[in-house]
Amino acid sequence: MKFPADRSLATLLILAFAGVSIGLATPSFGQAEDPAPAEASSSSDESTQDTSESGGDIDAATQLEAKVKAAMLAAQRLANEGRWRQAADKYAELLKMQPDNDEAKKGYQQAMNMLNEGSMLQKGTGTGMASVDQQLREQRQRAIVEFDEACTNAQEMLDQQDYAGADRAVLTAQIKLRQRRQYLSEGEYERMDARAEALSANISSQRVNARLLDEQAARDEAEAGRVASEKKAVDNRNRIIRENLKRVRVLQQELKYREALQVIDQILFMDPNNPSALALRDAFTATELYRDYSKLVKQKNVAIAHQDLEILEAQIPPHPNMSGPGNRSISGMMSYPEDWPQITHRRGNQGGYTPPPADQRLLTKLANTKMPLLDFNGQPLEQVVNFFEQYSGEKMYVDWRALELIAVDKESELYLQLAEVPMDIALTRTCEQLGDEGERPSWAVLDGMIMISTVEALQKETELIVYDVRDIIMPIPDFENAPTLDLGNFGGGGGGLGGGGQG
Repeated sequence: MKFPADRSLATLLILAFAGVSIGLATPSFGQAEDPAPAEASSSSDESTQDTSESGGDIDAATQLEAKVKAAMLAAQRLANEGRWRQAADKYAELLKMQPDNDEAKKGYQQAMNMLNEGSMLQKGTGTGMASVDQQLREQRQRAIVEFDEACTNAQEMLDQQDYAGADRAVLTAQIKLRQRRQYLSEGEYERMDARAEALSANISSQRVNARLLDEQAARDEAEAGRVASEKKAVDNRNRIIRENLKRVRVLQQELKYREALQVIDQILFMDPNNPSALALRDAFTATELYRDYSKLVKQKNVAIAHQDLEILEAQIPPHPNMSGPGNRSISGMMSYPEDWPQITHRRGNQGGYTPPPADQRLLTKLANTKMPLLDFNGQPLEQVVNFFEQYSGEKMYVDWRALELIAVDKESELYLQLAEVPMDIALTRTCEQLGDEGERPSWAVLDGMIMISTVEALQKETELIVYDVRDIIMPIPDFENAPTLDLGNFGGGGGGLGGGGQG
């Protein structure tokens, strides 16, 4: 049964010597860093596989001897090629399998001398084989120190949350560990490799935890921002509601209930369930209705009173009326209308009243000038006057001193909305919005300009002019041949004979 084993061993030796011969025949081009250990390992594995295939009864000692010889041939080949680093590593691997191999120690010492490295931890003091053992121990110690240093750097970077740097440090430690595996025992290598794997897993775990913490922090920050934004919006809404409630109180004191109700509608738009706004809306609505009702009742009573006065006035028999009011009469037998100058002017007679050319031009311009849509909402009177001046291009004189007597000044607020109307009508409606009832401003065209003042002041500026009134003087009626008059119709006809003068 030994014949197949001896045959396999002889075959392995023949192949190894053939490899050495080829290596010696190949010229050396310097210390190229080729992966020689991998080649040797592959050849060793092949030889082991061939041996196992040739005979399954080869014992462990024979296999170890074959591996040692294969490693020795590979190391010698690398040394002959001048690849001293790979040769030193291969000799170290051989010494790990067979520590007492003197030829391997000599080859390792030669390779280290050629590399001119010596000891990297401490200088060896021994000579010969003792120096090789010392260098092997130093290389082992160097591998352990470099691995520990790389793991320490990785842990420090991990503590600083530099996960990429920690990964690089662990990877460096694993690479150096694999490069110097031949100087370590299998137990040491497995423990150090397990430590590197555990450190790498810890880095991955902490990286995931950090990412989760960052995501949670981002979610918490977004939620805090949303809550702060909502709180800010609520505070802003409450501030606006408080300001509007104060404004409602001011409008209530000024008896401006319509404007107050508009502000309350704005509050209820923002907060439909605001109790203060709901209560004020009901109270102001009732108050406004009562005010409108009272105003209408007052207007009705005033209209009835005026109608009663007209009826009583119609029942007065004709009598002389030199100064008015009503139709004028000298003897009571005839009368003429109070506004006869305007009637004469409308007739176009030359003998009637005709304003001066400058006033006539301005009156015509005011009647023909169309104003735009007017929307005065609390603007002061002085600003409204400036608007009329700029739009018409005509100078307006405002008698502020006279207007102060009826509680009208430059700061008097004006509320008016008009569609497109002539400017003379716009001026009339503007004056009607100021002052109290019975004491309102008026306007007139005097000396080629528009004058705004009180009615009394404007009447003082009126000149006494004599006009030809022959066309409106009524003839004396013939009472002898006149028909019988119905006193009822006479009283209701608005002045009897005097009413005929209006024709």
